[in-house]
Amino acid sequence: EEIDAMDFTTKANILKRHPVLVARQIDYIFQTVWNKCVMGGLHPLGQILNFDQRGEYQKASGVRHVHIPIHIEGAPKIDEDKDEDVIQFINKHITTKIPNKDEYPEFHKLVSKVQSHSCTQTCKKQKGVLCRFGAPWPPSEKTTICRGNLEKESRDKAKIILNKVLSLLKNMDIETLGQHTIDSVLEIVGVTRDSYEEALLYYQKKTTITYRRAPNEINISPYNTPILALLQANMNIQYVTSVYAVLAYLTSYLCKPEHSMSELMNKPQAKRSDGECWLRPHKLTLIFNDV
Repeated sequence: EEIDAMDFTTKANILKRHPVLVARQIDYIFQTVWNKCVMGGLHPLGQILNFDQRGEYQKASGVRHVHIPIHIEGAPKIDEDKDEDVIQFINKHITTKIPNKDEYPEFHKLVSKVQSHSCTQTCKKQKGVLCRFGAPWPPSEKTTICRGNLEKESRDKAKIILNKVLSLLKNMDIETLGQHTIDSVLEIVGVTRDSYEEALLYYQKKTTITYRRAPNEINISPYNTPILALLQANMNIQYVTSVYAVLAYLTSYLCKPEHSMSELMNKPQAKRSDGECWLRPHKLTLIFNDV
């Protein structure tokens, strides 16, 4: 009750004064959920054969998050197994659904709070791209496999159709969004269902999964229900589309150097009275293990 009564600033200041305690607590929560839920008898993702994990501290806030590629036994593969089997597997383990507010009030509040994507500076790392994660994502009545489309003219045509829909939805508040279906939105923007569903198949250059989403879920990151309920923190779970995607993930995240702290320490160049630099660290790597 005392914590619930605190405002955000008070909570933030307490956490900032105890960084080691916070880091240990986050790690404890994650490892508990991972070992007792994900790797335990519940198997919310299926039987896991292998995984690799790498913790990373966000540059701006210092909050730790973890990247994990997971190999699941019997997971169907695109172009090797039937599309129906792949989609069934995805729908079983991944969702973007906002739970019913009356039936599941606490989970509705959790999903709306931690899974709703809000663009920050990290979304704009790629030049000319508003959000490198693709948010907001187009609504779809069913999970769809969008195979890579190398024809630019075809992609541009598909994006024009999708942008009509997204431009309308982005200007609506969450309550208004909840009153719309995909059909009602398409009717407003003057797009046929066939044209929209075709656009969903051809708007990406690389093979991509378009997850099942209602109009009010265009900013909801994919999650796994049991894991999110226990973790109580943001997660972004994605189905891997190819071996190349695995290699790209491993090299971009698991092998990414921790250069942020080194850059920070290299910036200050304190000067002595004779003008010579007396503080200029070459490299600093901090590893938090079992503190």
